[in-house]
Order: sequence, then structure tokens, then C-alpha cells
Amino acid sequence: SSPSQYKQLMDQMRENDGCTTLAFRKNLAAAAYALTSAYDSAVSQWMAEQVTEPPATKTVAFQVERPLKYGCNPHQLPAGLCSVNGGK
Repeated sequence: SSPSQYKQLMDQMRENDGCTTLAFRKNLAAAAYALTSAYDSAVSQWMAEQVTEPPATKTVAFQVERPLKYGCNPHQLPAGLCSVNGGK
């Protein structure tokens, strides 16, 4: 989903006889779905502003800005959030 991932892909293929690991593919898939989801959210928000009867559901995409040190459950990764597409 990003040219910044190309080097990792080439390294994976070099190290694994032209293949990639399942973990690497999962990471790429997660990044691709996150990017697609953020795009869909931005389009949905824009379209909702163009109509007289916006949908009842609103999605907002967030990007991790900086990690937090505490305040979460042990099984969750902490994160500080900020809006990607200007959602409120």
C-alpha cells in the first residue's frame, strides 16, 4: 500500500526464496485495509455534507500520533490519537 514498504518486501523475498512470511503479509494487509478505511471514511464524510439527509452512521479515521505510557488494559497497545480527515 506504500512505496515505503518496497524495501521490506524485497528483503523478505530475498530471505525466503522469493516468498514472504505470513506475518509480513498480515502486516501489509492490515496497512492496506487501514488506508482504504481512512479513504472510505473521508469520502463518506464529504458525501454526507453534500446531501440534505446525511446517513445515520458516521465514521472517523484516526492516526496514532504518539504512544501513551498508561491508561489501557494489559492486552491492548496504548496510543495517543489525532484525527486524520478532520472528523470531530
